[in-house]
Amino acid sequence: MFLIGEKEVAILGLLKAVSLYVHENEKIIEDRNMRYWTKMGFSSIYYILNNLLYFE
Repeated sequence: MFLIGEKEVAILGLLKAVSLYVHENEKIIEDRNMRYWTKMGFSSIYYILNNLLYFE
């Protein structure tokens, strides 16, 4: 079972607000200082999106 954590919620929130490319999500994460509470790296965005794609 896959549990949704703060990183997944952050990515889903960004995708809900606007449909963006990964590099645009990266800029928003940086601009909003979201790394302060998510500790999410650039490569994590791809990993999280891939996991969410196959979420059951």
